[in-house]
Amino acid sequence: MATNQSALDFAHAARLLGREARRRGLVAPSYRCPPRIVGVQRSLRRYPKGGAVVAVQLKGRPWLAVLGDMIEGVVVANNLRPPQADRLRSELWQVVGAQAGGAVQVAPVAARPLAPLAGPPREMSPQEVSPRERLPRERLPREVSPQEVSPLEKSPLGKVA
Repeated sequence: MATNQSALDFAHAARLLGREARRRGLVAPSYRCPPRIVGVQRSLRRYPKGGAVVAVQLKGRPWLAVLGDMIEGVVVANNLRPPQADRLRSELWQVVGAQAGGAVQVAPVAARPLAPLAGPPREMSPQEVSPRERLPRERLPREVSPQEVSPLEKSPLGKVA
């Protein structure tokens, strides 16, 4: 069983699963790695407008486990229950190329040659390093007066939180 697949394979699988979810009229979650929560192998973050992000740990895990977590993310993000969830899992495994013996045939990602650098690396000036210096004065963060704070941002005691 293959472990430590590349980030390109992860991205390729994410595109395939997202495309298939959208084709079925489902929410296609975004994928990222690793999860922000330390010690977990997968996590799901939902957004108020219906989107979701599935975070999966890649390092040190079998590729089939990673794919399984990605597929389960589609099921959970769409709140599917059996038998629809079971049917979708089976069909998504076919989309990513699972075979009956448990092996997965992932199509190789076409390798693109890297563009050559335009020249040797150069030192950057302080103006290039700090974008704050280039902002107009009125766009810099400023202190907010208590009169500008909306009523929702005030504490029950009337003091600014």
